[in-house]
This record gives sequence, structure tokens and C-alpha cells, in this order.
Amino acid sequence: MTILDTGAGYAAAALDRPARRLVIVAANTSAAAQTLTFGLSRFSAVTGGSGGLVPRWNTVTTGGGDLYTARSDTYLNGRSVSVPFAARSVQTLQVDGVTV
Repeated sequence: MTILDTGAGYAAAALDRPARRLVIVAANTSAAAQTLTFGLSRFSAVTGGSGGLVPRWNTVTTGGGDLYTARSDTYLNGRSVSVPFAARSVQTLQVDGVTV
């Protein structure tokens, strides 16, 4: 995988070109829940999984919630994906069908 510059201090990304898969790991360090949106317009194609699905795994770092819990409720909206983040949580997103 190739590490990509996300331009955001709260997120890291890596691209597996042969697998056409982008992995994003992001953190919400704030005490409030928020929705983070990731723009994917720099890629020539982004399809996601079936129906644009973007699987994600969530961990709440305060120990009172999810621990690497799989979620299948997030979908691409064109060339972006918006993800709800609980307070003090870390998520891993898997975006398939990505072409540079």
C-alpha cells in the first residue's frame, strides 16, 4: 500500500492500487460527536462495494462502547463519504473500486 497525504491531521490513508482499495483511518478526539466527510475527487473512479457500500470499523477510545465493531451502514455520495463519529472514537474505512 502507498501512504497518501490526506491534508488532515486527524486522518491517514493508504492506497492498494492492484486491489483498487483505499483505507482511511481517522480519529475524533473531541468530546462531542461529529460527522466527518472525506472527499475522494482526486481519484479518477470510486465505486465502493455493492451499492456504494463503505465498510467501517469503529472503536470508542473511552472504553465504554464499540471495540473495533464492524458497521455496514455507510455509502458513497458521489465522490465523497460522510461518516458519523462518536466522541473520542477511531474508525477505519474501506473504500473499494478506487482508481487513480
